Amino acid sequence: MIGQRIGNLQIIELIGEGGMGTVYRAKDIDPVTWEPDDGRVFMWPTHDWFSTDKPIAGIDPKTRTISLEGTGGYDIRANNRYFVQNILALLDVPGECQIGAKSKTLYCIPRADATAIEAATAESLIAVRGQGNLVILTEDLEQKLAYNLLVVYDQD
Repeated sequence: MIGQRIGNLQIIELIGEGGMGTVYRAKDIDPVTWEPDDGRVFMWPTHDWFSTDKPIAGIDPKTRTISLEGTGGYDIRANNRYFVQNILALLDVPGECQIGAKSKTLYCIPRADATAIEAATAESLIAVRGQGNLVILTEDLEQKLAYNLLVVYDQD
């Protein structure tokens, strides 16, 4: 285990073992190498009753602070669970991928048994057809659908 990475932690030493488990000391991986353009934070805000993900607006490596693009009115607390995803520097396990939306590039560490890697693409995921106004119910829904939403209004 020494030297292995688990998420953004690197195992550095064995502290003790016995009883019901083994305890290791780990350190955070330095976010200085992270390129947050396509990164997102998946979290369980408020009282841990639901989950959401938000785009990363920026990272301050000195204070180890991640800024998000809007909180959507959620009460984000110091001890809420979260994980960072879609950061190329964090790929460390076969089967993990990072999608570069701006570069339209898929970075992937293939599994040992993989013979090919396929990535599906589509101009749009949902097409809304009809007359009248399109109403987006929540900010969260709008952010998730805005990437692949094609709105087509019928012509009279």
